[in-house]
Amino acid sequence: MWSPLGLEERLQALPMAATVKGMFLSNIADLVEQRSGERPGRQRYVGFKSYPLREMIELLPQAAELTYPGLPAREGMRRLGRLAYPTFSSSTIGRVVMSIAGEDPRAALHVAPKAYRLVGNTGTANVIDSGESEAILELRGVWGWPDAYNVGVHEGALDALGVDGEVLVRIHSLCDADLLVRWRPQR
Repeated sequence: MWSPLGLEERLQALPMAATVKGMFLSNIADLVEQRSGERPGRQRYVGFKSYPLREMIELLPQAAELTYPGLPAREGMRRLGRLAYPTFSSSTIGRVVMSIAGEDPRAALHVAPKAYRLVGNTGTANVIDSGESEAILELRGVWGWPDAYNVGVHEGALDALGVDGEVLVRIHSLCDADLLVRWRPQR
């Protein structure tokens, strides 16, 4: 069962200086425009320019509703999150960072802390345990829906790496969660 969305509570608790890179806002706005004909947010976002994270927090539920009508907002946001890994890894800096991991999910999770630092200024990601086919990723200060959008981020990474897997979440607060990422090779 999904918990209440709590958008206003999240916006009130969000640090005012929190930012996110435009590539993610642009990607979401473009998809919404393709699917619904409506463009939410700004007309244009610049890929590695920083924008207020507040815009993303407000954009995600709206985009989920317009892109995946009939689904709960968190499920729509999870699906939108699946676009983040391909978006980041196709950027110049993303290609450099993710080239370290190759196609290894464990290695990709170990570069996640650097990726999170590059794409925003508030959240951290740390691998607190990892094995042959699973890892626990600790997300702290990740205001962009760690229980929905960020679950999708890591599902999208598994897809992009060509592995079958799942991402389970333990929520600690509005911005803190642990993700258990499990996988098995498809190839």
